[in-house]
Amino acid sequence: MTAQRNTQRKGSLPRRHLFSLSAIALLVLAGVLLVLPTQGRERSAQAANTFSFSVAGDYGQTKNTNATLGKIGTLAQTSAVSFNLGLGDLNYDYPTVSAQQWSTYVQGYLPSDFPFELVAREYDTGDIGQLEGDLPDHIGNVSGTYGEEYYFDYPPPATPLARFIFVSPGVLSQYDYSKGGLITTGSPMQLMMHVVMSPAAAIR
Repeated sequence: MTAQRNTQRKGSLPRRHLFSLSAIALLVLAGVLLVLPTQGRERSAQAANTFSFSVAGDYGQTKNTNATLGKIGTLAQTSAVSFNLGLGDLNYDYPTVSAQQWSTYVQGYLPSDFPFELVAREYDTGDIGQLEGDLPDHIGNVSGTYGEEYYFDYPPPATPLARFIFVSPGVLSQYDYSKGGLITTGSPMQLMMHVVMSPAAAIR
């Protein structure tokens, strides 16, 4: 599996990160957790059991954003990536730039119905509800509240290779489970994480 990640503040384009399927791994990318279930060597050796995705956060609407979205769009057009993870701080200029305007801007770089799966961060508290509707889920097997606190298995639906878990602790008021939004022992967030991570980690 290949993750292609970009950090907008540095103005760089997505770069590749390789993850082994030979062990359980937990990846923390801003607001997303990735659980890779344990797999046998014979399965991980099969080319059909791999996929690639892109990752970016801190978007805004600058020349760096144009370059990043252009790269994601090119990768998507050639099927080099199956989906993108939009890790929050999406539309910096809200309400001057509406959620619909920003979503249209993003969609102009991407193939129709390309999965641009998003999660809220600090700059998204005013328009996340609108962004969820304008840039909807296209994976198709999401559990939870898309854009806020949810997860999906990929590839769906039969034998997934990974589970992606998105959380917004301390960002949206309904998910401010503890002081500072931290995931503390015994908190609702910690219990939720245990429930959704355990089945993925138990796969052999």
